[in-house]
Amino acid sequence: MKQAILIGAYKKPELLKKLIGLFPAEYFNIYVHLNVIGEINVKQFRKELAHLNHVHIFSKYKIKWGGRNHLLAFLHISEQALKNPENYFFHYITGQDLPVKPIDYFINELDTTKDYIQTVPYPVAHLPEGAMDWYDYYLFFDWLDSRKYLKYIKLIKIFQKKIGFKRRFDQYFKQKYYGSTYWSLTRNTLQYVIDYTKNKPGFLRRLKYTFAAEEIYFSTIVLNSPYVKNVVNNNLRFMKWEANGKTGSPKVLDEFDWQEILASGKLFARKFEE
Repeated sequence: MKQAILIGAYKKPELLKKLIGLFPAEYFNIYVHLNVIGEINVKQFRKELAHLNHVHIFSKYKIKWGGRNHLLAFLHISEQALKNPENYFFHYITGQDLPVKPIDYFINELDTTKDYIQTVPYPVAHLPEGAMDWYDYYLFFDWLDSRKYLKYIKLIKIFQKKIGFKRRFDQYFKQKYYGSTYWSLTRNTLQYVIDYTKNKPGFLRRLKYTFAAEEIYFSTIVLNSPYVKNVVNNNLRFMKWEANGKTGSPKVLDEFDWQEILASGKLFARKFEE
């Protein structure tokens, strides 16, 4: 039996290779989605790791910041990982994460009967407009590169507000939840999410043309599932946010964060440079 490491990555190939090398094939299978429009040469990366039978590399989606394709990419690698019956526990991370705990902790001490996902109910008290504007309006993050055209995305939203337009969102789940993109889940819970996606695709379709669909999808389905009793409201990820969270980007960690990382008790830390 093995744990599955699911990785979403688009840059830093050398750091990604180091990350993959930390998880031995005896205990782990690894599933990587490389952004089609990322900085990593997919063909070359596959060639360099072809000798590792426990590493599976996919590159299906063009992912732009804030777009729904991020969610589609890790639904895809989640489904791929579930095809192997020996995978019993699943961690979703980025290519700039590193484990905080030793591998022995993953195998012998981590309670893998629990689901670790950090959530709060919608509306989200600490975010402007409760973050409901992320889903109430048409937002074209998958169409437009937000690094160049964010002001146009915002103008389109402002126009919708001014004319009193709002997308219907009450037909899916009485209570929705906002949560971290990154989680560690049991096989039964992850399978439930994938089965829900196949059998009731309306919720996923509704998240088209929204912002950060991945931050509502997993948490809402899991918290409304029969497995809610297994949930620990802690995603076991150590992150520090730039400008107290105002920029929406995690701080790059360095040696000055070392003691705080160790004292956190988390499973992974994000994010690192080479």
